[in-house]
Amino acid sequence: RAQISLQDFANAHNVIRAKAGVGPLVWNQTLASYAQNYANKRISDCKMEPSYGPYTVKTLLKAMVVWSKSVNLRCARAKCANGWVFVICSYDTVGNVEGQRPY
Repeated sequence: RAQISLQDFANAHNVIRAKAGVGPLVWNQTLASYAQNYANKRISDCKMEPSYGPYTVKTLLKAMVVWSKSVNLRCARAKCANGWVFVICSYDTVGNVEGQRPY
């Protein structure tokens, strides 16, 4: 099976965003180093470490994907020591603002 490209992640985001009625995200190279640096930091344990208060990661991820004020995206990945692949996507403008709706 062919490897999923990072652009495939962007395309999947935009399919979900279209269904929610918000505009597409644009692939942004400026976010590339941030996303890749974070992915590289996780290679020893492949662990996501959220700090989002009472929200679950699943809820926050869904809200971030459809956050209407976010317009830029960059995803990165790194192979972890346990063989898993850690994938992260970074967004600009950052969303998930408490008390605000995503769209």
